[in-house]
Parts: sequence; structure tokens; C-alpha cells
Amino acid sequence: MNEIGIIIVNWNTKDALANCVQSILQSTCQNFSITKIIIVDNASTDHSLKLLSTLPNQKLIHIIKNQKNRGFAKACNQGAKMIKADYLLFLNPDTKLAFDTLDQCFEFLNHKKNKKIGALGVQLYDRKKEITRSCSRLPKKRYYLAKCLGISKIIKRCNLFMLEWDHKESRQVEEVIGAFFLVPAKVYWKLNGFDERFFVYYEEVDFCKRLKENGYLTYYLADAHAVHIGSVSSETVKDKRLFYEWQSRVKYFFKQEGILGAVLITAMIPIEIINRILWLLFTGERKSIVEVKRAFALFLKWILSK
Repeated sequence: MNEIGIIIVNWNTKDALANCVQSILQSTCQNFSITKIIIVDNASTDHSLKLLSTLPNQKLIHIIKNQKNRGFAKACNQGAKMIKADYLLFLNPDTKLAFDTLDQCFEFLNHKKNKKIGALGVQLYDRKKEITRSCSRLPKKRYYLAKCLGISKIIKRCNLFMLEWDHKESRQVEEVIGAFFLVPAKVYWKLNGFDERFFVYYEEVDFCKRLKENGYLTYYLADAHAVHIGSVSSETVKDKRLFYEWQSRVKYFFKQEGILGAVLITAMIPIEIINRILWLLFTGERKSIVEVKRAFALFLKWILSK
């Protein structure tokens, strides 16, 4: 039977964390067994850990309390080091598994033809019970140029995210979202885990890129389902969320293409900002313009420090 360890990085997710862990504990376990559920808490201040004490099977739940926010990639690696299992599941605290989500995954993974799969994602639903577009293409500058110019809103195939595809069937993809990220442990450690240069965002993108370079596949399984609410913790810090997305984007291109790639992708961000502000003015969301300006101030400060 497959053994799986689950890592959840928490930062101020309130009751979403307890609901997530409860959904794990309610899973059917025909094709796997859970060794540990590791909660890595990045210095939360909302008492989101307290509700965990009310859940059953406390022996499975292990909490690591960081004194400061170490970021997503570092916290994932930190939790993974505490687990001995065949598979590692990195799960966002704002997700809820269906009772058979994991059984469906392992029924699929146990086929011999699927041994080269290095990362598996599942079909995700939002709070409106609609399928979300959770798979992406690996980043290329042309996708960001299309975004900056507004082309990606009109021509879906020019979007980094696979918006033209309804996500109703299983298929091999280039990247699956990190909200549900199931990886064979031996593959994870062969690639040295997530790159800790990324504070948050792009760590799973970078990992999928390295999977491909090492001959492994990334796969989207539509037969397995979970709910992903999205942005529960980052909703209160929208300016920082946008800043970290830009920062990780630049770091990704610096890693892949060196200084020239980083400079080119950085040069596109002011154009993106102008388009964002114009769009917010058009839609009447004037309050969000302040958040965009704050994000850019943080980004500019970071760039000037380099």
C-alpha cells in the first residue's frame, strides 16, 4: 500500500485550515495510508491552529511553529523533511478534499504506465462549485507581453493559464497549481525539493520545469476532485501578494535566462501596471488602484536594492 505524508503551509487561514485537515481525515484509504499530516505555520496571528485540537486522529497531526514567515517554498521543504513516505502531498489550507480524492489519485498512479509522473494535480472547484483553470504553460516572455498588451484577455491561447481548455478531461500538462501537488518522495528529493529562492509563487512552476528537464511528466487528473477556495490568507494583503508575484517572476526568468531575461521581464511590469490601473478605472474598482501602487513601490524598492 502507498504511504503518503501531507504538508500544509499555514498563514492566517482561520477556520479553513481545520476544514482542510478534517477533509483529509475523512478520506477513504483503500489504496494508501497516511503517515503524517504536517502543518507548518508561518507565524500566524489569527489563532487558526487552535481549531485543530478539536479534530480526531491527533496522532497524525504534527505542528511546526515558525517564529517568522519563512515563505512557502522553505516551509514546504521544512515539512517534507519530517516525513518518511512514498509520496508527498503539498496542500493549500484553503482546499477541501472529496472523500475519495486520494484513492482516485493512487488508483491512477499505481498503473505501470504512470511511473514517470513526477507531479499530479486534480480537478479543482471554486466556492461557486465551478471548475477552475488550474493548469498552466511553462512561462515564456511572449505570454507576459501578451498580458501587458491585453492580448491575453482576447486570445485565450496567448494566456499563460490554459483558459481555452475546460479542464474536464485528464491530460499531460506543463504545470499544475501548487494548491494540490502530489509528488513521489524520491522524485522530490532527487530534485532537492522546492527552490527556496522563491518566497511564494513560482516554486511549483520551477519544480515542474525541472521535472521536465529530468524526464518526468506533470499530469492533471480530472477523475479526482477537490475544492479550492483561493486567496484566503493573501486576500488581506493584496499589495504584498502582487509584489511577490512580480518578484518571483523576475527571479524565475533570472534563473532560466540570466540577467537579460530578468531585465526584459522587469521592463514589462510597468506596462502591466498601467493596464491594471486602466482596467480598474474602467470597472470602477478605484480602491484597488492604491494596492497596485503599493505593490509597485515594494517592487521598485526591491529592484533598487539589487
